[in-house]
Amino acid sequence: MADYSNYRIRKITQTTSLRGTPTNAEVVEHNISLTLSDAVTSVDHNFTITVANVNDLLTSANASFTIDEDNSKTFTANDFNFTDIDAGSSLHSLVITTLPNAGALTLSDVNVTLNQAILSLLSMC
Repeated sequence: MADYSNYRIRKITQTTSLRGTPTNAEVVEHNISLTLSDAVTSVDHNFTITVANVNDLLTSANASFTIDEDNSKTFTANDFNFTDIDAGSSLHSLVITTLPNAGALTLSDVNVTLNQAILSLLSMC
């Protein structure tokens, strides 16, 4: 039986478990201290739980751009509304899954192809 008011576990059975689901903000080592007792004697038991960072899914939002004829648009990473909760993550690449119906999508003055992975900036002309 657990007493949540003072974080004490009064009775442990074979099926008792301590559970938690850490968030990205809790990616560190956590030192845990327990006092185990058989109602006559007690002993302290200490252990560490290390919450490892996992590669969380990134997110991006669709965007639309209007480009006047005879002009170009140079894309930057900010144009892709990219966010990633993982610390230190940045936009690494993108894959072109649809090409424009008119005009050309180019990279360094070379036409981009369908499903091409891009590791750098784009230029649309």
